[in-house]
Amino acid sequence: MQRPEPRRDLSFSEHAFEDCYHRTFGTVWSIARRVARDDGEADDVVQKAYLALYRYWATGQLREPPSHLLYRVAKRGAVDLIRSRQRAIRLFERLPRPASVDDVTGPLDRALRRLRPDDAALVLMQAAGGFSYEELAAIERTSVAAIRSRLFRARRELARRYDEEGGEW
Repeated sequence: MQRPEPRRDLSFSEHAFEDCYHRTFGTVWSIARRVARDDGEADDVVQKAYLALYRYWATGQLREPPSHLLYRVAKRGAVDLIRSRQRAIRLFERLPRPASVDDVTGPLDRALRRLRPDDAALVLMQAAGGFSYEELAAIERTSVAAIRSRLFRARRELARRYDEEGGEW
């Protein structure tokens, strides 16, 4: 049988949220930790639970005691995390195993891995992601001219590395 929680005012204030956090954190974290079985994953689940509480409470959508929402979101979040992990493991187990890394990678992949990570990501975002210069500038929070310049240098370096890896044009 669930113990009844005393009726509390559900109006939002930063003080009320902090009070709720201090009263419930230990229990919410314990629930998440027992289900997730990992401290880092439990931290992520708890953070999502408190963010959900904050959103519901601050927008006036909270219709139940805060602890009820927290415990429910923490439990569901941890269970979803476990299910996601199990799906990923099952998928990984079905993947074919290559004989060696060289069987999987070609000269272009090896050349990309030899670029600076920022340059490789920029080239891939434009080539595979289809982002325009303007979109890349917004993502990188820089000017279009800077993106054009970085892409020019990155492509030139990629071509040089591709030739070194034995790639054929």
